[in-house]
Amino acid sequence: MAETLQRFIASLRDHELPIATAESLDALRVAALLGYADKQRLRLGLRAALVKHSAHLDAFETCFAQFFSAADPADGVPPQGAPGLSADSAPTGDGPSADAPALVVARAAAQLDFTPLRHATQRGLYLYRLLEIARADSRAAGTPAYRNQLEAAARAHVERILALTAQAAPRRIQQQMLKRMNLSMLEQRQHQAMQELIQQLARNLARQTRRRRRRAQRGQLDMGKTLRRNLPHQGIPMALHWRQVKPRRAKLFVCCDISGSVARHARWLLLFLYSLGEVLPATRSFVFTNTTTEVSDLFAQHGAADAIDRALRRYALGGSDYGTSLASLYGQIGGALRRNSTVLILGDARNNHAEPRVDLLQRLSAQAGRLIWLNPEPQALWDSGDSVAGTYRRICHRFVECASLQQLEKAVARLLEPR
Repeated sequence: MAETLQRFIASLRDHELPIATAESLDALRVAALLGYADKQRLRLGLRAALVKHSAHLDAFETCFAQFFSAADPADGVPPQGAPGLSADSAPTGDGPSADAPALVVARAAAQLDFTPLRHATQRGLYLYRLLEIARADSRAAGTPAYRNQLEAAARAHVERILALTAQAAPRRIQQQMLKRMNLSMLEQRQHQAMQELIQQLARNLARQTRRRRRRAQRGQLDMGKTLRRNLPHQGIPMALHWRQVKPRRAKLFVCCDISGSVARHARWLLLFLYSLGEVLPATRSFVFTNTTTEVSDLFAQHGAADAIDRALRRYALGGSDYGTSLASLYGQIGGALRRNSTVLILGDARNNHAEPRVDLLQRLSAQAGRLIWLNPEPQALWDSGDSVAGTYRRICHRFVECASLQQLEKAVARLLEPR
């Protein structure tokens, strides 16, 4: 039955419920304690163990109702109203017949992987596979009536699985498409879905970062203090003491090109960064076209999405001049750069044949701990036309293509990694 519960948890994750390994183990313990005979008690117990936010209650209730509506071979008793059981085939006496159609189908289903079942066109294939296993497993006489009941039970089981997986499939497919799509190709109608996806990815990344930092801050075992504190226990280490690591707060300077060719990428980068919340280093934000302007106050006064819109309306004027913009940026942050600082620049490095001011980028690279450049153009176009990407690339610690949310997520994850 543990495998059944694991499949249920996988289904909840498909429906975007954030369930960690610890919560899965809690659910296994709850199920072992409550048993599976009383579905109402099981539902309440699993809900307490797995649902952390009221917004996920409806998805949990829907998944539970659909997932546990079929008989399970470990239960011993099919649920009331299980499809495939007719008055003629219903078991008599104290327990159900081992060849009751619903139980035969449930045993067969446990041997079949329904994970790829996502579309109605797959219904017939999985019905055929399920019936093939069920007929081989059944010991009852192969009468026409029984075969019809078995097929009805199998069809109902496949329909329930399809109803459960098909609900999550369209959204998951849309999210996968959005992650791979070039950000410059997004249409206005897709913006809301992209914002929701970014917030979801940011929450996941923030949770992973907090967990990693907690482990890192625990430090090393303090043997001296551990031995002294455990003298009353005859030196047996009943209580461990750790040397606490106090990390220095890093600083992040984000500078985004918001000229016409890059503005859309800047929007989603800034939204992603500011969705990370407290795990993000202390951040100052700048935007530029032909001069650099700090917009940190806009993000302090307004929500991230609103602040980005205001910055684009106010400062997205003219074509890019990277040399002048680097001079303006260095004038504002040069004195604040330290070895624990990171400078993150988003731009296509198309300088309109102006002076690139390589010397200023070299100063930024020398003074900051990391200089990272995200270029939304395909690498095949670097150094073509008025691009100075190759020149800047030799100076930066990292210079990577970043045209999609998938690439952006990877870049931000690397940014949060400890150095």
